[in-house]
Amino acid sequence: MKRILFGFKMLLLFGLTLVSTSVSAANRTYGGAFSMHRVSTVNHLITVGASAGYSTIIENYDDLSTQGDVGALFGIGYEMRTNGFYLSTGVEAQLVNANAVYSLSIKDHPILDTQGKPAVMHYAFDPITEYQRITYVQIPLILGYNHCGFYVGAGAKVGFPVQASVQQLSSYKTSVTYNEYVEDFEGMGNHGYGEYTLDAKESLDAKLKVSLAAEIGYDLLKSLQDKDQNQRNGLKLSAVFEYGLTNIAGASKMSDMFEVSPDNASQVIIKPFYHTQSITGHHVNNLYAGIKLTWTCDLSSKPYSSCMCNK
Repeated sequence: MKRILFGFKMLLLFGLTLVSTSVSAANRTYGGAFSMHRVSTVNHLITVGASAGYSTIIENYDDLSTQGDVGALFGIGYEMRTNGFYLSTGVEAQLVNANAVYSLSIKDHPILDTQGKPAVMHYAFDPITEYQRITYVQIPLILGYNHCGFYVGAGAKVGFPVQASVQQLSSYKTSVTYNEYVEDFEGMGNHGYGEYTLDAKESLDAKLKVSLAAEIGYDLLKSLQDKDQNQRNGLKLSAVFEYGLTNIAGASKMSDMFEVSPDNASQVIIKPFYHTQSITGHHVNNLYAGIKLTWTCDLSSKPYSSCMCNK
């Protein structure tokens, strides 16, 4: 987590450096006559944005290997700008895809065979992969600085899960032993050998998330805005980053991971890892990094200008 927060700080530092560099470049271009002073105005903009990138769910459980997948985001919002600063909020729909891989030790379960004899069935599993998908409706609050088309911002997002599911894929083998044949395994009439596929899907009990958020980018229509002072449209291309602070896993009632079907002993039920006792006391949070394209429209009587360069 310290490395991720360090990267978060470096992203903001890079953005501030980029803005500072643009100021210096403007001063050189205009012979030192560049000025950021302007009459204080407040501009109001509507925004529509979409993003695609890398999403994952990370955890601090040693026996669980997590991997990322493609994530996406779409949102509409409001942005207020004044004196180079901006404050943005709105409503976003975010899709988080991830998967986790873990192994189970051989499980044993007492049974009665078809003759009514007591026996023990053994289950040997291949690695189990869980594909997680969570859809959030989230509210962002970003404070940033915009200068000459370049901008950098940081803030937080609160996400409410509206749909969450997990699919489990694996295979396993079964065998049966009898106490009286422990030393004469070959003498058993039925070893209970079988090979089965595990393919189950169920809802995931995801929790509310609070995330740190950062963005850095450039307005691709800045040159048109410079040529036409009445240009109200903008098209922001940015890199975005989110890191979850809250634990998003853990069902309201945790259960054992392994269960045997009461109707057929060869059929097993594996509970999602994030719903089991194993995850108790461990932190599970989200991570998203992607590229975002945002259309903006200035509703104010005079479109916003973040770069006033006087020859």
